[in-house]
Amino acid sequence: MRRLLLGCTVVVLAAIGQAAVAANIQFDFVSEPAGASAPAAYIEFNGGPTRSITFPDAGSGYDFVITRADTSGLVSLKGNIGGTFTVGAITTAGILEIAPVTGAGTFSITDPIGKVLSASVAWNDVFVVAGSQGGLNTGNTPNLTGWTYDGSYAPLLEIKNSVDASANISFQFNPSKKLVQLMADGALNKTTYSGSFSAVPEPSTFVLMAGAALGLLAVGRLRRKTA
Repeated sequence: MRRLLLGCTVVVLAAIGQAAVAANIQFDFVSEPAGASAPAAYIEFNGGPTRSITFPDAGSGYDFVITRADTSGLVSLKGNIGGTFTVGAITTAGILEIAPVTGAGTFSITDPIGKVLSASVAWNDVFVVAGSQGGLNTGNTPNLTGWTYDGSYAPLLEIKNSVDASANISFQFNPSKKLVQLMADGALNKTTYSGSFSAVPEPSTFVLMAGAALGLLAVGRLRRKTA
């Protein structure tokens, strides 16, 4: 009986672990490519005196498209990033330049029938390495909050009900542009970008799974006592 109980415990815990991994929500996205009648979307850096980062509308009505996802229903959905984000003082350490980013905007995804899932986004910081590679939200800190959505598309409902949602942005310049150059007085630079999103499922999912596991273990103990 002890072997049976141990076996049940291992199976249940393994199932919980596998389900938790499978339930993680992840996808990659890129700035909307150029179309027949619209230019490509981009990230724009405005130097002093505004020292800001924006994501101007490319003309197609969307800023990015999802290219890869753990959930197939997310692939090819499009979205937007709104708001103006302010860049603070730049710190330089060798080839790394980094600065805090303040301000809040919106991060949204449109479902197949036009319903919009939206959250507040804060990018936290911006960095540039060696004047070429850069990004926003360096540590992939949870930075998406306050989801709203009145649609019924299951993949977006899963995102709406998730916790610890985060997005980050990657960009590059060729020829290279240091962050101090991007933020110089009067500077205006833009480039395409890519990004990634991650979130964990709503807590209730784990609570139900844990409850089922504990129930099975309790049954195992009861059988052992009565055997």
